[in-house]
Amino acid sequence: MTHRAPGDGSTGSTGATGWARTARVAASTGLGRRQLWPLALVAFLLRGGLVLYLAPIVVVPSTVGLVTFIGPTAITPAGPSEAFSRLLAGVLAGLVAWLVGGGLAAAAAEVALIERALPLAIHPAAAPRVLTVGLAARVLLIRLVVLLPLAAALAWSLPRIVGAAYRELTLPVDTASPVAFRVLRDVPEVLLLVLLAWLIGETVGGIAVRRIVLFGETGAAALVGALRHVVRRPATTLATIAVAACGSAVLVVPGLAAAGLAWQRLGRVLAAGSDPVAIALLTPLFVAAWLLGLVLAGAAATWRSLAWTLEVRRTG
Repeated sequence: MTHRAPGDGSTGSTGATGWARTARVAASTGLGRRQLWPLALVAFLLRGGLVLYLAPIVVVPSTVGLVTFIGPTAITPAGPSEAFSRLLAGVLAGLVAWLVGGGLAAAAAEVALIERALPLAIHPAAAPRVLTVGLAARVLLIRLVVLLPLAAALAWSLPRIVGAAYRELTLPVDTASPVAFRVLRDVPEVLLLVLLAWLIGETVGGIAVRRIVLFGETGAAALVGALRHVVRRPATTLATIAVAACGSAVLVVPGLAAAGLAWQRLGRVLAAGSDPVAIALLTPLFVAAWLLGLVLAGAAATWRSLAWTLEVRRTG
């Protein structure tokens, strides 16, 4: 794969002026090209965003519920029971299938979005390259490699989270707040470290993926180029992170909040079961809020993807 030829020069400049120009193009194109939103939404959901949209409607089982589901004889003096071993194997198989299968699908959607977004922003008559399984696999490998810092941060944080959770469950000081909030409040350094590791991985991985797709670099060369990009251009890198984060917050958070509030109200009405009119009104309201949240998430993901694509192309 060869390096793309420079376009009309609108994204080839450097410095604050060039970055501001690409940021405006990313915003206008990302929000204006609705045909790109489904690709961006697929990549976003398969790479973990689905958890955000399931959180308002999935009830987390309690400790008693988990013990009841697993069974009191799951762990025996001889080790895990056969049924518990099968359950663990099934869970691990599902996670691997999601990581590999879902990761490949997300990588394919991400590659297609990058290829289609750039010509739409710079050269409307340009045609995207053909997506191959090998290209998607290289993108997935990059995404897995940049998760290593996050995995290390989680490994460091897990004992501290478990210790804080044990203290809050056995000797709680503030029972009015949710347990999860109290645990994170007790170990703020854990939350900060995990967020920082995730942000670094997302930034380096996003730049490396675009160097692979746009410039045809190998995985190793793309990672080195991404790290060099971050070190040499910290100002525009941080500015792109900030713009992408603000755009995501403005578009995603209201949809999530609306869906969560609608689901809470619907859940209370369903639990009471005495107001069929309220149920008939709140059910489509919740569905509409949830679907609208997904649409806004697709727009935000497109904006974010195009911002990084144009930034890499501008400096590449």
